[in-house]
Amino acid sequence: IGRYGYGSIRWPGLTDVRRLDFDAVVVIERGSLTLYPDSDLPPIGEELNKEAVVTLNVKPSRADAKPKSAEIFKARLTKISEKFGGKFISYDMEKWIFRLPHFDGIAGGAAN
Repeated sequence: IGRYGYGSIRWPGLTDVRRLDFDAVVVIERGSLTLYPDSDLPPIGEELNKEAVVTLNVKPSRADAKPKSAEIFKARLTKISEKFGGKFISYDMEKWIFRLPHFDGIAGGAAN
């Protein structure tokens, strides 16, 4: 599931999405993703509350960011990924990719 110019989320393996209204349960904004914004998360392993790979379009706010600052951004995003209980995969000065085991324990099911 994605939003052009903002990011995407995918769930490895099989995921039962019958009866899910993606517009109501997945919100992708600039630099953030929220699952189930208006309701409680389902139990771990059910519906969309399971392992996922998240890609967020996150560009430095300054256009003159140098390659040295890329390492600083990577370190910061690695810390944020780990704070969520996830694993940093990559950052290329445009796209931040990380894996989460589930969305429990993340405020409101939001990754940002």
